[in-house]
Amino acid sequence: MNSRNQSTTILLITGDQADQHFVAQCLEGAAMKITLRTADMLLEGLQLLEQEREHIDLVLLDLNLPDVSGFKALTRYLAHYSNVPVIVISDVNNEIIGNQAVKAGAQDFLVKGQFDGKLLGRAIRYSLHRFAIQREYEEIARKLAVSQSRYVEAQQLAHFGNWEMDLVTNRMEWSEEMKRIFGLPPSKSDLSLSDYLEAVHVEDRPEVEAFFEEVMKRGETCQIVHRILIHGSKLKYVAIRARIHMPHQADTGKPVVLGVVQDVTERKLNEQLLIEKQVSRTVAQISRETLSELGFQVRTPMASVLNLLFLLGKTELSPQQQELMRALQVSVDDLLLAINNLLNLSVFADAIVSRNEVVEQEVNQLLQQIQQAFSLKAANARLQLEFRVAEDLPVRLSFDPALSLQVLYNLIDSIIHFAKQDSTLFVDVFHQIESADQQWLCFSVSVDHPMLDEQRLRQLVECEQMLESLDESSIQHSDSRAILSMAIGSRLARNLGGALQVCYAQKRSGLLDIQLKLPARVAIALRRFSGGKPEVPVRILLVEDHFLNQIATKQILTTWSPLISVDIAENGLVGYEKFCAHRYDLILMDIQMPEMNGIEAARKIRKISDVPIIALTAHSSRQEQEKCFEVGMNDYLTKPFQPEELYNRIMHLMSSMVRN
Repeated sequence: MNSRNQSTTILLITGDQADQHFVAQCLEGAAMKITLRTADMLLEGLQLLEQEREHIDLVLLDLNLPDVSGFKALTRYLAHYSNVPVIVISDVNNEIIGNQAVKAGAQDFLVKGQFDGKLLGRAIRYSLHRFAIQREYEEIARKLAVSQSRYVEAQQLAHFGNWEMDLVTNRMEWSEEMKRIFGLPPSKSDLSLSDYLEAVHVEDRPEVEAFFEEVMKRGETCQIVHRILIHGSKLKYVAIRARIHMPHQADTGKPVVLGVVQDVTERKLNEQLLIEKQVSRTVAQISRETLSELGFQVRTPMASVLNLLFLLGKTELSPQQQELMRALQVSVDDLLLAINNLLNLSVFADAIVSRNEVVEQEVNQLLQQIQQAFSLKAANARLQLEFRVAEDLPVRLSFDPALSLQVLYNLIDSIIHFAKQDSTLFVDVFHQIESADQQWLCFSVSVDHPMLDEQRLRQLVECEQMLESLDESSIQHSDSRAILSMAIGSRLARNLGGALQVCYAQKRSGLLDIQLKLPARVAIALRRFSGGKPEVPVRILLVEDHFLNQIATKQILTTWSPLISVDIAENGLVGYEKFCAHRYDLILMDIQMPEMNGIEAARKIRKISDVPIIALTAHSSRQEQEKCFEVGMNDYLTKPFQPEELYNRIMHLMSSMVRN
């Protein structure tokens, strides 16, 4: 509203010239500084408002106009300019029409001939003041609605709900998010403490009852984490905090219990999975440390034995002693070879059994590790080590960095062994794309002055079948370590999906080259299904006997997409019977289960259906994987797994089914 020092601009819309003159006279006596604008028709008035909307403070609207009459004049005006206050003037002294006008949005209703300048001025001032207050209240209501909407959204993001309970009746009021956490519709009302306790897991109920008693007894903030069952089957973990709220002096309300609830299911399951993963890592670390210590404790005294035998051979020996000495040297060489085989192949077996983790990795990190590992080793062998990286190599690729590093370590270690001193060892790194699904991280390891020709180098690369029959007729015993390293590297490369091959380059005389292909994909290409979700309902059968795994797997699937529904079978037999009775879009199959294992269940299902089956197992081995594929399973995933990896596998199989 304008201040006292400002002019109030009023638009009078009436087709009667006498009314215009009368209103102008009244405004002169209204004790206000007023600028009057006039319009003969509603259309003319609306056009004037469009041109000078910011300068007109109030409209006096006659209900009897040449282009529109009656109540329609007000409704049409409000449809276009409800943001400018309006006072209705009429020839008819009808209280009903007046009330309807005010209810529709007019600030006041005046009857012609029944008001003077004083009354009109008061009506104008009242209308402007009332309209300003209405606008202020509307803005407050809008801000409250926005705040409430954001508060509800924040609760949904945090899986956080709040509640209030009457201390006498135990009646409770729950927020919408809390109802959602407990699987109740938003319209659900008349809730009480008994409704809360009914959802609590039976084993946790005594502790929760004691919690509420403690809150009401002490009045201080208390908290607890417990389990709830949704619809008697879906398990959740919730954290609850509560305290008694005492009303202030100005508050006439009663003391109540205020509380909050947060869904912490995902956190609890992640904690459990992290514990299991940490235990697995600890065991693997202990195994590696024990193996390393064993290697040190065995190889160190063997080195002393070899040195003593060498010194003994330099002394004066009789022919019989020399013969015994040669026999002893052969025996020690055989023993050392056996020890090296045992320790190196133990490392190899551990690498095969361990889970192949394909992750997004910066290639430079892998190259730095290799350079650090072999720079000193090459220098000690009087070799130059030179890395050459292709300019178009992607910055990040998705592959298994741990096993890839071991393959490269074994390969380069072997090449160093068979290189002449003062040679140059080249490591070329490049990215090769054969198709969208066939991409490779390639390493070419070459030496310009090798001690082996191409035929002997090929023999080394293909030497896996020679591990049990190494003798001097094939390759000398002094090369046994390099042979084992090459064999392990070749086997690991094949298990990764890559391959070792020997090439002869004519560009440089005497250059022998071993090319290593490790499967890798540009991160974006590998995760072409990342972030995707099913667009149609998907029914999944989870065949799993472990209770916590049932909870965890079902939870990560149902929270991934509301279109996914998951049924659980506790063993292979139940899973087969459920599939026959209901049929599903996809099956997640555990392997080791009572009654009937996953292999047998998949074999029976394959006789009647080609439904996609993903094996989920904690036994990560090549033999286990081959068994799964032999019975017709489509994919293989080891526990514990990242949820994104499971999503990718599901989306890949579902999209493949659609394409087919």
